[in-house]
Amino acid sequence: MAAPAYTELALNFFFLLLADEALAITAAEQALKSFNKKSDKPGEKNPEVILVHELLATYKKIKKKLNRQPSAVGHKLTKSEWKIPQPKIFSQWKEYLNKTDGEAETVLILRYALKFPTKTIADALNLPEGTVLFRIGRGLEQMSRLR
Repeated sequence: MAAPAYTELALNFFFLLLADEALAITAAEQALKSFNKKSDKPGEKNPEVILVHELLATYKKIKKKLNRQPSAVGHKLTKSEWKIPQPKIFSQWKEYLNKTDGEAETVLILRYALKFPTKTIADALNLPEGTVLFRIGRGLEQMSRLR
């Protein structure tokens, strides 16, 4: 069973990337289900590496389904039902997501919003730390152009 902290991380990860709370909940459930299966096996990697790997794999699947047809994930994408006001930074973040390449935003969320170490992200992506740092830098540069 995933720790409550992992559940919160998964929900935040998907909400920040998908900007849809129902879709974020669905995606988090899928990622945590897969995480639980893999993390229970003896001799597995660091649980955080497994979690990051499953978050990214689930995001890739969800994004692929969304590109084909929005209703493929089980519900129609509609205007948010949350009644909380969205600060200006959130609309800027949505604008950034629409303009970025897809690699940078995930590492930015993992590193800065969820506070995963660069090494954990690199291990989960099977990339050198330098490549992850490059993607972070590129993402921050792209974000700075929006201001």
